[in-house]
Amino acid sequence: MKGGERIMEFNKRLLKILDKEILTEKEFEFVEEHEDVKSVENYGRSGRYPKKYVYDVTLINGKRYDIYLKGENING
Repeated sequence: MKGGERIMEFNKRLLKILDKEILTEKEFEFVEEHEDVKSVENYGRSGRYPKKYVYDVTLINGKRYDIYLKGENING
């Protein structure tokens, strides 16, 4: 696999996780640390999914995703 192809695969993994909506803690950490993620903002408890927290993820291209975290509130 060439360098450019590897980056494409990495980005596909990020998008696949973001499309999933409800993330595990490990997936959340992957998103939070990804170089193509500009910001992750905590919006508090979800009204849509009880006992989950909603986060707004903005990518460097400006595209935004709402994701939900299983379990505990990670960043305050």
